[in-house]
Amino acid sequence: MFTPSATLEAEAVIREHYDGPLFEGPIEVEVHYYKDKQIITIRDITDWENESKLRGDCDNYLKCLDGLNNHAWIDDRQIKRLTGVIH
Repeated sequence: MFTPSATLEAEAVIREHYDGPLFEGPIEVEVHYYKDKQIITIRDITDWENESKLRGDCDNYLKCLDGLNNHAWIDDRQIKRLTGVIH
């Protein structure tokens, strides 16, 4: 699979700004979009029991979080809930 250089650069910027733990189990991600910034909150999910029958992960469908793979979480397939709030 080919990833454009602009995408790789944007992912690198996201990684540079992340200073949190590496989550290993199911998680939920909440993104708040502001005019000049984004705020991302990541929380463990302790009540997740349902495994999806879909192929891929949330980001395959939403295309925004690959830059934090192996930094905030092992793989974005861990994301089971994703909320975006536009301010």
